[in-house]
Amino acid sequence: MPAHDCETMNKKGPRAIFLVLVVGGVLLLLVFLSGNRNDSPPTSPVIRARAEINATLSALAIYRSRCGRLPTTEQGLEALVSKPRLDPIPRNWGQQMKTSPIDPWGYSYVYETIQVDNFYLLTLKSGGPDGRIGTKDDIGVEQTICLARTDNSDLHSHDFPRDSN
Repeated sequence: MPAHDCETMNKKGPRAIFLVLVVGGVLLLLVFLSGNRNDSPPTSPVIRARAEINATLSALAIYRSRCGRLPTTEQGLEALVSKPRLDPIPRNWGQQMKTSPIDPWGYSYVYETIQVDNFYLLTLKSGGPDGRIGTKDDIGVEQTICLARTDNSDLHSHDFPRDSN
């Protein structure tokens, strides 16, 4: 990854995080409104997966602002549910989710984070209907997050390409 400074990365960050949160909120609203009515068609599993990913990204942003870092790949999304037992153990931990998220097809989401220079490279994805990562039906996001900031104005998302359903 080419070296970037945090200042350059942050210029478009506030708009990006605002859009992620707004789209996530709208998708969550759609999921909740359509899930309990017998006369409405079922919500698409793809829409549900995207809404769950956005909700998980929001929980990760809160975790990062409280703990000063993201959970490691080894700690995984379980760090949002219970205090990690693997180092680094956060001092200011707080529960962000009641259970680890499961995609609409019954598989765990894949969470990976790698620290490179002054950035985290975060990946959160579902294997889609086939449950296999690396196939064309994967659903997820990749984000680059500057380590110098914790206000989440530095998130840059990239949705995985996907065939329409």
